[in-house]
Amino acid sequence: MARWLGKFEEAHIDEKAEEFLVSAGYPSEVAKQIGPTISTIAFAQDGEEFVQTIATPSVGRSNELRFKLDQKAEIAGKNGAIVSSLFQWHEDTRTLHSLFQIGSGPQFTIDFAFAEDYNSAIKFRRTATVQAEQLIKRIA
Repeated sequence: MARWLGKFEEAHIDEKAEEFLVSAGYPSEVAKQIGPTISTIAFAQDGEEFVQTIATPSVGRSNELRFKLDQKAEIAGKNGAIVSSLFQWHEDTRTLHSLFQIGSGPQFTIDFAFAEDYNSAIKFRRTATVQAEQLIKRIA
């Protein structure tokens, strides 16, 4: 079993979250709603697929994303836009790297760089113009 599987909670509100979301192609009203919040992020395995679930209880929002490492995937987003993703695991840096694109919008990355004990990670979110960092801590 991959050591990075488990449930994590953001340790603080990301000051750049709304700016990042708009830069990544989210509608500004969605970015305003989900930007300044604390979410839980769960990583699980279901057969050959991995499942990332992000829950934001304060706004009643939950998203599940299924992926296979090193395989590009496309899903229809909530607004009908096609979201493409590619997840890769880098053992040497203990980093789960993901590349996303919403429709023909800009590409953005979300990386989880895990501590040696896998009980915390830094979540790095990057677009061409915004970089945000946020500590997440294992809760299960």
